[in-house]
Amino acid sequence: MERIIVLSNTVGRTFSTPVKTTAIRTIGNYEIISLLTSTECDYLNFVKKVSQTSSNIFVDLEKKQPLNLRNKFDQGGNLFQSILTSVKKLNLDDKLNIYPIKSNDLTVSSIWKQLNYEYGDISGINLGLIGTGNIGSKLIYALTESGVKLKCFNRNINKAISVVNSVLLTKPEHVINSPYIVRRVEQTIINNSGLIVACSDLTENLSDYIYLMPKNFKIFLIGHSLLKENALKIFRNNEIYIQRIDIGKELISYVIGNIYSKGYSVYGKNTVNDNNLCSGGYLGNKNDLIVDDFKNPKWVYAECDGIGGVKYNMAKNDFKSLKEIDDFYNS
Repeated sequence: MERIIVLSNTVGRTFSTPVKTTAIRTIGNYEIISLLTSTECDYLNFVKKVSQTSSNIFVDLEKKQPLNLRNKFDQGGNLFQSILTSVKKLNLDDKLNIYPIKSNDLTVSSIWKQLNYEYGDISGINLGLIGTGNIGSKLIYALTESGVKLKCFNRNINKAISVVNSVLLTKPEHVINSPYIVRRVEQTIINNSGLIVACSDLTENLSDYIYLMPKNFKIFLIGHSLLKENALKIFRNNEIYIQRIDIGKELISYVIGNIYSKGYSVYGKNTVNDNNLCSGGYLGNKNDLIVDDFKNPKWVYAECDGIGGVKYNMAKNDFKSLKEIDDFYNS
């Protein structure tokens, strides 16, 4: 079985050891081990250990890293830089493949997919969101694009205003719904179908508002979000659906997909039968053919217009055209 390491860095949390295993997931011939490193991790020694059992490591590019007095050379500002520097110092470039990963983006994708699974169609539903920080702000973008009517709460109302305004300023005017801000936690529950909690230090006890929760109300916890003592028991006794979002499935898809597609590349140009070809985003000259794979073309998509765009109405060529597929779906 091939072992893959997924690495994140934690700030403000301490363990009895510098490295902590948080999850082990197995799929097919792969064993995916998630690890957290604390501030005092010795990355040189850590990378040595990884290289003894693994050839692939996925490193969280987003997590910021505090100053580590034990490793004066790796103050690059993030975990990825520390690992990359260690790999180069140990001359393991050819032995250890490093992939960047953004765990928070996987979390957003996981909650988006889970909501679609639970509700069937999230377009037009009313949801509450507590917390407009790193993950919460990204969720606002994703859910607004999908037509969710979102009520957003943050103890710092100015922060919530800034985040929501940024969404309003950047999203197209034709997006069906816009997020708006509420001033109290209970307003994220009233007349809503569910609640997303993306806040780790919420002072309110959500079970105090159970009388406001309609039938089939659902609560989703993200990241380090916590409930107050006895709140879970109260929710269970009142048949309120509650779930912590697990990014496991999304993580597996990302990790395995990256490994399988590592050798896939169709970026480039070629000339076949007097046809100038390009693929994979290569910017061809005017009238060059855009194909599926410049090395072994089977399908022609369009012609280059010479300014970075495409022309779909083109002259005949020696490769299969998309017209037969167009004709099928337009019949």
